[in-house]
Amino acid sequence: MRFSETFKNLDPTPRVREYTLRRTEKLRRLTKHFRADSVHLQLTLELQPKKAQHSTALALHLPSQTLTAREQARDELSSLKLAFDTLERQLEGFKSRRRREASYRQGRAGGTRPRGASGALS
Repeated sequence: MRFSETFKNLDPTPRVREYTLRRTEKLRRLTKHFRADSVHLQLTLELQPKKAQHSTALALHLPSQTLTAREQARDELSSLKLAFDTLERQLEGFKSRRRREASYRQGRAGGTRPRGASGALS
């Protein structure tokens, strides 16, 4: 997975660097089923001085879709945590849709017949 980060109006602290590295590794594990060169994560952390808020924007580019998360909070770690949590939820949903889990659960819960059962009376 490729990773690029941009910091606007602030210098990242070692805590921020360590936290982004740890959460990026978790995303790398969650995207291991995709080719490594086809996944790209972009992180933008920005301090908005007039609002005294930190804004985090994440974009995870996958082969067939781009997932995005944008969050704001008073401190940078909180906004990073919210954005990474949002992106991980979106990624789990995306993987679930690709595996067609919803249609599988729906078919099984609907009382479908097992394979080979025709339903015809003899």
